[in-house]
Amino acid sequence: MSQARRLRVEADVAMCVGARQCVLSDPSVFGHDECNLVEVLQVEVDDHPELAEAITMCPTGALEAIDPATGEVVYP
Repeated sequence: MSQARRLRVEADVAMCVGARQCVLSDPSVFGHDECNLVEVLQVEVDDHPELAEAITMCPTGALEAIDPATGEVVYP
C-alpha cells in the first residue's frame, strides 16, 4: 500500500464569495469565518477525493492544492 501524497492547501480570501461549496464538500479541511469567507483548517493534508471535489467546486477558483515538494499545482 502506497502512502498518500501530502498537499499544501491555499485559499485566496479576496476571491472568495462565500458560496461555501468547499465547506460542504470537505469540512475537515475548509471552514468559514464570521463573514462566510473560506478558512483553511488544515494547511497540509493527505490527498483525498473530497479535497479535489471541494477545490474544483469553488465558483471563483480561490482554492489550490500544491505539492510542496515540487511546487506543482495539483488542484484545480
